[in-house]
Amino acid sequence: MNKNNSVPGRRKAAIQRFLIFIKGKPLKTESRPEDSSPSKQPTARLPRDYAERGINEIRHILQNIRSYAPTRISLQNEIHKLGSAFSRATEVKIDFNYGNWPKTISENIDSLYLSFIQESLTNALKHGHATSISISCLINNNSYFMSVTDNGRGATLPIKKGIGITALEDVVSLYGGSVIIKSDRAGFSIQVSIPRESLTASSGA
Repeated sequence: MNKNNSVPGRRKAAIQRFLIFIKGKPLKTESRPEDSSPSKQPTARLPRDYAERGINEIRHILQNIRSYAPTRISLQNEIHKLGSAFSRATEVKIDFNYGNWPKTISENIDSLYLSFIQESLTNALKHGHATSISISCLINNNSYFMSVTDNGRGATLPIKKGIGITALEDVVSLYGGSVIIKSDRAGFSIQVSIPRESLTASSGA
C-alpha cells in the first residue's frame, strides 16, 4: 500500500499543509464588529500603523523562536516562550494553565498545537483587539485539550470559516478530534481536542 495513502501518511500530509498555510496567513474568521463602548476599546496602545505591520512582525518573531529553538525542550516550555514573547511585544496579558499536560506528545502533534497557539494569539490581537488571553492545556476526558480564550470583541456566530480554520479542522478530524469555537460579549474562544487513543493506536502520530 502506498505510504501516503495510509492513515499516518494522510495525517502527516494534512499537518504539513496546515503548517505551510499558516506561515503566511492567519486562521481567518468573519470580521468582528466594531464596538464603540469605552469598556471594549483596546488598551494595548498600539499605533494604528503598527497594528497592521506589527501582526506580521510578531508572527515572524514567534516563528523565529520556534525555528531556532535549541535541542528539544518540553512542549510546556515552548508554549510559554511563544506566549511570553507575544506578551512582551504587544503588552497583552497572557495566562497559562498547563494542568496535567505531558512534556511532549509527538513531533507532529506538538507542532500542530504550537502553530495553533501562534495563530490564535495573533488573531486575538488583530481581529479581537484583546488585552488578555488565556491558554489552557489539559488532559480532559482522555483527550489532549487546548484552548485559547481572549477578552476581545468576539465574533458573530455561526463563524464564517476561512481556509485556515477549515485546514485545522481537517487535520484534527483525522485523529478523531474536534475544533470548537465559542464567542460572546465576553470574548472569543477556540478549542482543539484530540483523543489520546487515536495517537497510541498508530505509530504515525
